[in-house]
Amino acid sequence: MMAGISGYNFGGGALDPRGNRKAWQLGDDNLLIISVGTGSHDHRAKRFKMAAAVDAAYALEGMISDGQQLALTMLQWMSVPSRNWHIDRVCGDLCNDLLGDGAGLKKPLLTFHRYDLALDNKWLLEENLIQSELADKELEAVRDFTNPDTIPWLADVATRASAMQVSTDHFPTAFDLPKPTPQRR
Repeated sequence: MMAGISGYNFGGGALDPRGNRKAWQLGDDNLLIISVGTGSHDHRAKRFKMAAAVDAAYALEGMISDGQQLALTMLQWMSVPSRNWHIDRVCGDLCNDLLGDGAGLKKPLLTFHRYDLALDNKWLLEENLIQSELADKELEAVRDFTNPDTIPWLADVATRASAMQVSTDHFPTAFDLPKPTPQRR
C-alpha cells in the first residue's frame, strides 16, 4: 500500500513542499515482496483468574496475530502467490480471489511469496515435516520463541520446509539489481 501511495514517494519524485511525489508503479513485474515468517499458529485467548497482566499479554499477542493475518490476507489478495496460505475458515486461502477481478482488472498488483511454518500438527504432518503428532506440551514448547531448547528442532524443520517452499523462480531477473558500470579513471 505504501508503494502505491504517492505521498510516500516510493516512485522517486521530487521532495519539495509542493508535494510532487510519485507512487511506485505497481504490477507483478514491478514490485516483489518476499515475506519470511518465524512460524505461526492460531492464537486462542487463554483466561486466567486474577491474572490481569497475563490476560493483557495474551490479548496483545492476539492483536499482533490479527495484524499479521490482515497483512497476509491483503498481500495474497493483491497477488498470485506460488503458495496460498490459509487465512481462516471464512476466507480460505484466497486462491480464487484477486483484487480488481470484479472490475475486470485481471493483473496482480505485485509479486508476493511467503515462506513460513504453520506450527500445528495437521500442517506439519501434511507437509511431511514430522512423522507423528507432537504432544500438546511439545507443540506449546515449539511455539514459544523464548525457549532456546527448541531452536535445533525449529531450525531442522525450517530448513526442510524452505527446500520445499523457496524456488529460484520466485526471484525473476527483472528484479535483479543493475550491474555497476566500471568507473573510468
